[in-house]
Amino acid sequence: MSGMGAQFLAKHKALQEENENLRDQVAQLREEIKGLKDVNREQERQVTELSQGKELLGKDIERVRGQLGEAKEALDAGAQDNAKLKALESRVELLQNELDETFASAKQANKSRQEAELTAEHFERQAKSAEAQAKEWESKA
Repeated sequence: MSGMGAQFLAKHKALQEENENLRDQVAQLREEIKGLKDVNREQERQVTELSQGKELLGKDIERVRGQLGEAKEALDAGAQDNAKLKALESRVELLQNELDETFASAKQANKSRQEAELTAEHFERQAKSAEAQAKEWESKA
């Protein structure tokens, strides 16, 4: 009997250790999930900021286009004063450069937003995977 009792106690102790290890793993997975969710929230915040920035850049583009149109119209009207004409040409060039820069900024902002969305989706998939793994470990515990 004492041999069977010792085996039972050893088996019981081994099961307790395994249970404790599983609990530790579940706790670690929960921490990992929390971290991934935090990263995901940050990525979503960045996506929102980039989307708002893109909106602002779009408005800037429209404003600059309007100014460019006005400047071109003024040139087309055939300003009499040569100095005024040169100033308007310079303004058109300046506005064209500003428009080019704004387009480049909008393109970069859109690219950054897309990258942030992809990263956010990646972390969301990782979080879901970690949650599923945690549930699996909990069901084993």
